[in-house]
Amino acid sequence: MTARTHHEWVLVDTGAPQLRLREFTVTAVEPFAPATAEAALAGYSSAAGMLGSG
Repeated sequence: MTARTHHEWVLVDTGAPQLRLREFTVTAVEPFAPATAEAALAGYSSAAGMLGSG
């Protein structure tokens, strides 16, 4: 199964060493659909490429 989702979050500075998560929302842009392992991994590879390789 695969789905395309959109994530939004709000972080707040409480003075602690790390920011605190205030809100987190996930929206399904494209609903879940059956997929082969090959198709799912191809989507993962293209998304990982957009993040850069370090």
